[in-house]
Amino acid sequence: AGELVIDIEPGMSFGTGIHPTTQTCIRFLQVLAETGRRDRSVVDMGCGSGILAIAARKLGFNSVSGYDYDSSAVRIAAENARANGLDIPFHEGNALSPILPTGDIFVANILAPVLMEAAPAICRAVSTQQDHALILSGILDNQYEAVKAAYVAQGFREHQSILSGEWRSGLFTR
Repeated sequence: AGELVIDIEPGMSFGTGIHPTTQTCIRFLQVLAETGRRDRSVVDMGCGSGILAIAARKLGFNSVSGYDYDSSAVRIAAENARANGLDIPFHEGNALSPILPTGDIFVANILAPVLMEAAPAICRAVSTQQDHALILSGILDNQYEAVKAAYVAQGFREHQSILSGEWRSGLFTR
């Protein structure tokens, strides 16, 4: 009772749920879901196996989509969503594109150098409404301050961060 169960077959994509960065993203999604504002849309950029998009839907967010630059990951994510009884749209998309899909909650579990380079586009992709958020993960602890600075420079502030092993993830708001 009370557990979120997700069936995942990652295939050649990232995202089994075991890695600390995936776990902290799910924890942040849970924090956001517990506010009761599940009408917010969620974008999972770099969706890999689709685990974060699937978790968002299972946490009650109604509008969820996922994007990955790898067409195999997009296919695997869609298969995993169907295996969990969910219909989530997954598309090819690259975090380094100048124009990204927009959402109220934007999740990016991507390596730090990509997150820093993509900061302007990712920040534009997050809705400007109150209670909308950005979850950044895939960041080694010693790289976190540089990633944080890139997003603070774009008008975001760190709401909370979690250190798990050598990995740090952050929840940001405007």
